Amino acid sequence: MNVIGLKNLLLEKPGVSLSYIAKYFKSEVHTMQVVLRHWEKKGRLLCVNCQNGCGGCDSCPLQKLNDKYFWIG
Repeated sequence: MNVIGLKNLLLEKPGVSLSYIAKYFKSEVHTMQVVLRHWEKKGRLLCVNCQNGCGGCDSCPLQKLNDKYFWIG
């Protein structure tokens, strides 16, 4: 997985979840969280929290699996 591959995936399929991205790149969810957080801090990604789940996203352990990611930079 590289930045170009991540960018291409998010441009082709905007709004995909962390679990989808991890499966796509055949990687662990935690590993992808670290990578995505890095690019989010750099201003390259927009992460939109789920709003249709249980309503307790701040404390829900599945929150990050429901987040949607968009390439913006």
